[in-house]
Amino acid sequence: MIQSGPEAYGFDISSVDRLDWHVRAGYSPMAVAASIGDASVDVRGAADFLKGKWVGKGSGYRSEGYKLNGDYKFVITKVRGFSAKATKQYRDVDSGAWSDPERAYFTLSPQGESGAWQLYGAEGDGLYLGTVAPGGDMILNYLEAGSGVDDAALRIALKKRGQRG
Repeated sequence: MIQSGPEAYGFDISSVDRLDWHVRAGYSPMAVAASIGDASVDVRGAADFLKGKWVGKGSGYRSEGYKLNGDYKFVITKVRGFSAKATKQYRDVDSGAWSDPERAYFTLSPQGESGAWQLYGAEGDGLYLGTVAPGGDMILNYLEAGSGVDDAALRIALKKRGQRG
């Protein structure tokens, strides 16, 4: 008899919950299954280095045209395993005021032997794809499809506050 479902892959229920979350966040099911099924992979604390305030500049196209060097702030408040919860704010170019915080969620995937990580994220109206390394900078590419009203394709370069460089 051929087994199917989580038992066929040696997962316990808590692993299935993590698998479901990561697949919904955009991971390939096979890549996630490979890392969760391997007992030698320790996910505890993988995203701990993300916690804190990240600030920087973003440039790119929005529906109303090209925007250069807008101010961005991400505050990552909770981390667990490969996942992080944050808020995002940007400074309005005309008024100089910061936007209301928006929720954002991120997940990490190892990027080879370099120590860098692929970073995937989502908020209410857009997706993030980027890279980050412990002690290094974070680069986020933000994509938002708003039916022509609020479309965006931005590149945001961030440094962790309190980090030199």
